[in-house]
Amino acid sequence: MYDVPGARRMLILEPGTGTVLGLETTATRDDPRYGIRVGAVLEYSAWLR
Repeated sequence: MYDVPGARRMLILEPGTGTVLGLETTATRDDPRYGIRVGAVLEYSAWLR
């Protein structure tokens, strides 16, 4: 997990193998210009293997 200005990115791994399953970006602060609230999922990517 790492933070970028206004967001947190989290790499999602399968615990048994360490295989990358996805990547999620969530808001770490409100942005009323866009109606974004803290904790809102901004982006989610999933990989099938």
